[in-house]
Amino acid sequence: MNTTLQAFAIKNGRFIVNGLLRDPFKMKEHENKYKQNASFPLHRSKLPKTNDIRSMDSITKLTCKVTYYGNLRTEIEHIDSGAKAQTDAPVDNHGMGRSLSPTDMTCASLASCMLTVMGIKAKSMNLNLDGSHADVTKVMADAPRRIKEIKVKIFLSEKLSEADRKVLEATALNCPVAKSLHPDIHQDVRFEYLALAQIST
Repeated sequence: MNTTLQAFAIKNGRFIVNGLLRDPFKMKEHENKYKQNASFPLHRSKLPKTNDIRSMDSITKLTCKVTYYGNLRTEIEHIDSGAKAQTDAPVDNHGMGRSLSPTDMTCASLASCMLTVMGIKAKSMNLNLDGSHADVTKVMADAPRRIKEIKVKIFLSEKLSEADRKVLEATALNCPVAKSLHPDIHQDVRFEYLALAQIST
């Protein structure tokens, strides 16, 4: 070991670790931080399980099981509830159109998500959106085949104030599905306010 370095360390109250000078107070502080971090379970399998959607378990939790039954038809089973839905290829893409196609579901999910988050926001504002609905139009493109545009028209009560309308519209436009879709998919979203009798028909 370098005798000059050793002498300097002794004189100045330092340790020599792997040939480098170390401050004992900083080493102790680092050791305490390590102990605090070590008390948290680092291995993924040892993390505490919880139903909180914000937990890390929600990242890996199985959501659905999808089974292919032939003839371009699938069945989707929701794991938590056991609810099932079917998809079928559309008539313009080798299918029979007996049910929603996967791209139909994508477009419908946008409107469904918008109505859902508006419902959540409305509840916190003591508003009732029962009967509100949305019309959805899918526009496809080729080469490659894909969704080009989703048109959504949302019908809400005309009794909503201007301030409430702005809040609900902003909530809808920032729903999780809207923020998850590819930016190349144009989202044409419009809001129309009608009498309650017109909404429910």
